[in-house]
This record gives sequence, structure tokens and C-alpha cells, in this order.
Amino acid sequence: TLFAVLTRRAGLAKEQARALIWEANTPAGLSAQKARETDRFLHHLTVCDPAAGAGGLLVPFALELAALRRRLCPGEQTTGSLLAHILTHNLYAADVSARALADLQLRFALLLAAHDAPPQGKTVLPHTLEGDALAAAPGGKSVWQTHFPHVFTHKCGFDALLSNPPYVGQKNHRAVFDALRQNPLWQTRVKPKS
Repeated sequence: TLFAVLTRRAGLAKEQARALIWEANTPAGLSAQKARETDRFLHHLTVCDPAAGAGGLLVPFALELAALRRRLCPGEQTTGSLLAHILTHNLYAADVSARALADLQLRFALLLAAHDAPPQGKTVLPHTLEGDALAAAPGGKSVWQTHFPHVFTHKCGFDALLSNPPYVGQKNHRAVFDALRQNPLWQTRVKPKS
């Protein structure tokens, strides 16, 4: 996900993106100006996990994004301050389970504490949604557009999507797939088996 974001959205060459992700320092050949431009882009990055659970994908992504930003601008910010910013500005999560979202909040609170960064507000991860993240809201919009309109008015949507989808076939799940076929957001994506 970070590789695709860096090459397609931030404008890094593939070699620069690979080096930035896999090396411990800012890669050779990446100018200070390009490093700052890339960091500015990542500062405003929006990432969505529509089935976040307890953070199996979001937690490592937040840590990697903080490490990446530290490599781009070494010494400017602590890992803790970067994580606090990432949690309050960059990450959006949903799950059908309130318990999973509570566990996600706890994991991020412990992560912040481990990096000496106090939470910035009432919740550690303010952009969460309990419910079906793939459902349509009234008016045919996605639930994301309804709950987080600023992401769609300022950026036309999320920059990246994290997903570990349940690999469910249509066999023995007719009710689920019939409901998706009725949802206007998914009608063009869910086809009956032929």
C-alpha cells in the first residue's frame, strides 16, 4: 500500500520508494526538497480500513508510516508525536463489532503510551465507524461520505484502502450476495455466478 501511494500519488520513482520503505535512512538520490514534499503529502494522507477489527492492518501501517516520515525528515519529530498525528488525522476505521473497535482504541492508546505521546482528545482514534462500512447511507451515498464528508469534499475520497477481506464465495451465502446486489453502490461489482 505504501509503495503504491508513494509511486502513484506522491510522485516518487519506484527505486526511490523501494529504498525509502526498505532502508533505515533517507535514500541516496532523494533531494531534501523531494523528501519534504513527500512528507507533506504523507502528513495529509487519508487511509481507510473498512473492516479494521482490532487493528491487525492499521497498527503496523501506523508504525510504518511514522517510521517512513522520520526517515524523510530525520530529527524533526518524535515517533510518538508522529503517531499522535497519524491517529488523529490520517487513519479511518470501521467494524461491525463495537468490541473490536474498543480493542483497536486500546491498542493505539498503549502504542502512544509506549512512545511517550499522550492521546490528543477524548478518543485515540477519532475517525471510527461502528457498522457495515460497505452499506449505502440514505441518499445513495456511502456511509463514509455521510460520516466523514471532509475526506470527500477536500480530496475526493481516501488515498489508500487497507483490506483483508473475508474470502467468501457465493455458495451457501446467497442472502449476503443478494443484499449486495440490491445495494446501489455494489450492483455493478457483484455479479451472479453463471
